[in-house]
Amino acid sequence: MGEDNKQNRLDTISPTALAGLSSYAICGIPLAKEFLDLICKDGIANPPISIFNPSGDMPAEDLIRREVHSRAMDAILRSLLDEGRADTILEFASGMSPRGLGLVNDHEVTYIETDISNDFAQKRSLCGRVAEGQGMELKGRHLFYPVDAITMDGMDEVRKQLEPGKPIIITHAGLITYHPPEKRDQISYNFREIMRSAPGSLWVTPDPGFLNTAYLNATTRLSGTYAQHLSKVTADFKQKLGVDVDRDFYADEGQIEEHYNRLGFKIQKFGQPEFGFAIQSAPLLQLDDPAREEFLILVKNSIKAWVFQLADNYQPVQIAKPLM
Repeated sequence: MGEDNKQNRLDTISPTALAGLSSYAICGIPLAKEFLDLICKDGIANPPISIFNPSGDMPAEDLIRREVHSRAMDAILRSLLDEGRADTILEFASGMSPRGLGLVNDHEVTYIETDISNDFAQKRSLCGRVAEGQGMELKGRHLFYPVDAITMDGMDEVRKQLEPGKPIIITHAGLITYHPPEKRDQISYNFREIMRSAPGSLWVTPDPGFLNTAYLNATTRLSGTYAQHLSKVTADFKQKLGVDVDRDFYADEGQIEEHYNRLGFKIQKFGQPEFGFAIQSAPLLQLDDPAREEFLILVKNSIKAWVFQLADNYQPVQIAKPLM
């Protein structure tokens, strides 16, 4: 690449992005390790401690939760592409996730990533260098635009890449989780308007702003260490984001469906039981049986990819067979 193509070297990556990538790398999420290796090669950071010490800053319970989120999301997106439901994916708040690069590597899809973070400004360079380093011959188109999911600033440039009236898949991981209800609803309205202009479009996410109280009660009962971690996360949400988890999140799946039904959506849910993927980070879980098995079953049944459709264009998604 010629002295590592110095003009494309990365300048900085936030600790949050590094933590996310390191967790994905531990879990074996495709291309996460390649992203991290390049970041470390550019001297931005030493390999995050969790690469060498998985029981360090991030509990194994959280790694498993993140992995199931990611794999369920990847599996449903691949299934929808294979089913022919759309050939364009529009991801909001994509951050440093390697998912887009993985999908354009083996699908004829236009994958449009959007974000407004400082990390994202370097995403195009990172993906290009990883693709070149891995010898990828991309089947799809991989595009990057700065777009604010709340105000929709920057969306006009994205619309130029969309074929009028042709369905797309809108997706994100996180995003809604990090906003209070009024902003969460604004994002939902924005997505609804995009979908109305392209009948048959879908909205796919593992994070609809969900506090599964049954899941939390069970996990904290099974793991005292994880309970302490969740308590800290809850406090950080309130202090740094103004989000009161107990007040602002949905308590169960029925509340989510009821709320989004009122906004004009119908919902389907898919997770590990539908796709049958293995949880590679499971061996890191330091719980004795039967608590260990109970926790894994709980994760498999509780963490899902949610597929939203406009009610008047509803066409059930069919999962033919396990994908992974």
